Amino acid sequence: MWDTLRDMCFIKMVYYENAMIKKFLGIIFLVLLWCNVGFTQELIKIPIIVHIVEIDRGEFNTITSKETVEEDVYVANEIWSQANIFWSLKQVNFIKPNLKGFEKNYKWSKKRKGSKGERLRKIYLKFLNKDLNQSMEGINIYYLPKMLTIACGVAIYKIKNNNLIYKNAQILLVIGNACLGDEDLSGKTLAHELGHILNLKHNKNINNLMYFDMRGGVEIVEEKTINMKQVSVSLNNAKKIKRMF
Repeated sequence: MWDTLRDMCFIKMVYYENAMIKKFLGIIFLVLLWCNVGFTQELIKIPIIVHIVEIDRGEFNTITSKETVEEDVYVANEIWSQANIFWSLKQVNFIKPNLKGFEKNYKWSKKRKGSKGERLRKIYLKFLNKDLNQSMEGINIYYLPKMLTIACGVAIYKIKNNNLIYKNAQILLVIGNACLGDEDLSGKTLAHELGHILNLKHNKNINNLMYFDMRGGVEIVEEKTINMKQVSVSLNNAKKIKRMF
């Protein structure tokens, strides 16, 4: 009789141990699923084309090299690995800008604190010779020695019903190589602007990738993080962008 009771207790203990293990594994699985880093999560690769603007005009002197771009893309990919998104550098070109009316437009732009506005958008598109240089093979990124305003970079796109219109001809990034006077911040600026084309808004948390400085520029802090809601939004929109190519 005692042997039977002992066996029954042992079986019951094993049952509860197995149930607890299954419950624990289930919780782990749900956490991984929620974090978008589950065992089956695919790596989303998005092609990018970089255009380095060659200019020697007053304060604007080209300082960006192919090596600079490769380093910046590496930094951006380290940050975006949190969301399983990889930016694949396909090409680096050197292009000539359209300098017609440049001094007048730059003088007007310098007075602005922010990087938004239809007139400023048109100035950038004209200056970058967008219609001539825009590639259909990936997301287009243009590097300037510095921005026309005090911002570190800008994402140019069109929105309809609060959503980005994912047509490659209407999406481009502009990066100022000397961000807030520091050339070492261009990689994190690139990561931030890529966040905008994934439809991420600015964030008030100084440690977040999408944090912005109220002075009008982007404050890039030493360590960048992306929260879980941003990861989810980024993944959904990254898949939309990937389908364009």
